[in-house]
Amino acid sequence: MTQDKLGAAPDTQLALKHSLGTGLILAELGLDASTIAAGILHHLPQEGRTPVADIEERLGPNVARLVERAARLSGLPSTGTPLSRVYATQDNSQAEALRSMLLALAQDLRVVLIRLAEQMEMIGRVSSMPPEEGTSTAINTLEVYAPLANRLGIARLFRDMQDMAFAYLEPESYQQVSAQVEERLTRWQEALVAVKLELEMELAGAGIKADVTSRTKHIYSTNLKTKRYTQQGKSFGDIHDLVALRVVVAGIADCYSALGIVHGHWRPLPGEFDDFIATPKDNGYRSLHAIVMHQEVPVEVQIRTREMHEVAEYGVAAHWHYKEQRKSMPQEWVSLVRRSLEQHRNLSGEELLESIKADVLEDKVFVYTPKGTIVELPRGATPLDLAYRIHTELGHQTTGARVNDRMVSLTYQLQNGDLVDIMRTRASKGPSRDWLNPALGHVATSQSRGKIRQWFKHQQRQENVERGKEVVDRELRRLGLGSVSYDDLTKAFGLNQIDEFLATVGYGGITTHQIAHQIAPPPPQPLPTPVPQTQPMPTQIQATGVGNLLTRIAGCCQPLPGDPIVGYVTRAKGISIHRQNCPSIVHEKERDRLLSVEWGREEMLYPAVLFIRSWDRVGLLRDIGALMAEEEVNIQEIKASDQKDGTAMIKLTLKVRNLAHLSRLLARLEDIRGIISTIRGGSAPHQERR
Repeated sequence: MTQDKLGAAPDTQLALKHSLGTGLILAELGLDASTIAAGILHHLPQEGRTPVADIEERLGPNVARLVERAARLSGLPSTGTPLSRVYATQDNSQAEALRSMLLALAQDLRVVLIRLAEQMEMIGRVSSMPPEEGTSTAINTLEVYAPLANRLGIARLFRDMQDMAFAYLEPESYQQVSAQVEERLTRWQEALVAVKLELEMELAGAGIKADVTSRTKHIYSTNLKTKRYTQQGKSFGDIHDLVALRVVVAGIADCYSALGIVHGHWRPLPGEFDDFIATPKDNGYRSLHAIVMHQEVPVEVQIRTREMHEVAEYGVAAHWHYKEQRKSMPQEWVSLVRRSLEQHRNLSGEELLESIKADVLEDKVFVYTPKGTIVELPRGATPLDLAYRIHTELGHQTTGARVNDRMVSLTYQLQNGDLVDIMRTRASKGPSRDWLNPALGHVATSQSRGKIRQWFKHQQRQENVERGKEVVDRELRRLGLGSVSYDDLTKAFGLNQIDEFLATVGYGGITTHQIAHQIAPPPPQPLPTPVPQTQPMPTQIQATGVGNLLTRIAGCCQPLPGDPIVGYVTRAKGISIHRQNCPSIVHEKERDRLLSVEWGREEMLYPAVLFIRSWDRVGLLRDIGALMAEEEVNIQEIKASDQKDGTAMIKLTLKVRNLAHLSRLLARLEDIRGIISTIRGGSAPHQERR
């Protein structure tokens, strides 16, 4: 083998480290020699340095085939534009790249393992990358590659990918959670050592050979659980699975014997037991989980066999550790992937990735119908998703749902083991258009959304046009964007006729959230190096021809990123930024003091005033506050007044990121019981201007 043939001398030291690092990760996963070799060499044909034919001549057809297939996945970005920003552009090339990833899953699992190993190597050195490349790498790792590793059951890659990306994107939050975990472990260290020693002695006394080790919940997962608990009114101290003891035994019978010892020796916490041996997770994970109390310290105990432990850590890659030496996915996974490809063959961009995440990458829940049928749905699915999964007409006619014999809202997220009874009416005129609003959370699956859109699409075109006009007018009115025209929006969505645009909005093909996003698209500027959120960040406004004058947001109209804006040169306070339709600007006589300005990169929160009209009822402000907490929005001021007609007028002053964020809040607020209308304020004339 010569260096010229196989390109063994890379152009840069970084390329060599990347190739060898990818191969090392594959070796740690226990992959075969052919996969490791392909992981090291697969980039060479892409770079035009070594033809696949030369690799086949030197290393054989198996390695060459893997190199060729792995090279095809280069379209799915590991760096560059983050996938979350690609969605909004409906980039078809990215959609095809995602299809390639699914096809690779169905054809040869090793190809996807090479891609995951490559991403793992890159996230491991993300801090040394340029800011734009590093941020994009971290975002894509969190959005696609870590969920894929989890779906394949490869816990080692899943945990490390999430933690490294989290540490880069939110360093302050990462340090805060790490410190909380470390403080808890320090306080509990003595108790954990005591439990471990006692458990080893009890198992040995019962004649059970076992390896007992400890593990700590990884930081990103702890962060997500902390946020979820905060929304539920719980605290960090309520997390009971922060630390765990892993008990690895010889056989399944020993697993249940060990569980009996654990429950007999310590007090188990009610409702804190899971048998993933009898009912394995979708990714093949099997283990017994129990949480017990030792001197007021909660300790999770995980009990499994050696083979179960290998699968828990390495997922599908564990197949290479055993005699069957399988090189492809289990048959049920192949069927799932092929079904997903067939169902979504006409989708592109945002809809395709949304569908793939729901069908393939996300965890599942299993629920029961009243007849005892088990239905599998993506985690986060609602009763409406179940209704549409059972039958399209049942979905269209759904009016409510009972879960475990109690009434729930149609936005309720189903949990494993729920017994769900769908309530329907045959007099229904069809689905509600609100069901298509992603901000309201009525449906979580692309299948449900597709069926709802089809229903509206088949209605009379003129009805859809009229309905679309109502939706657009209401959205522009409540966002204070009267200057935006139908023609502008039609062109923004790549359509030719205004009626075509309005009809698409009418049947739900374009949502209000997408409209707000188009009005305020992500800025093209390079992404900055992540900084702690507590550091002050200046308003980013680009003014033409005035140097570095101070800019500030005008209090009279309070523009948000996406609003058409104009600058006003004040006498003592720099440039004041107004909406173009602000009365202060429209009636300004000294036109030479107006400047052309535009939004720069969004790096801060902006004040916004909302006016809410609602029927007065007990608990209204509580429900509004709970929604704002869920959306992580800080309310600066809230004022409420009773009206003579029995309604209440509420004025909210809060901080939002941009117009798309504001649009989502307005939509979710209108879904709260009793709220009649919401509108953006901040257009009073002749207020703070100079």
